[in-house]
Amino acid sequence: MLNWAEYNDKLVKRGEILIELDFLNNMGEELKMMNRRKKGKAV
Repeated sequence: MLNWAEYNDKLVKRGEILIELDFLNNMGEELKMMNRRKKGKAV
């Protein structure tokens, strides 16, 4: 017999994605560095 609670937990865990969000703290500086020497200016 199928344990639906256990099956559901496994499906949820299978869909989890681990993302490190530290890049958000430095995103502005990284974008400035990446866009240096490009023509035009971001608004």
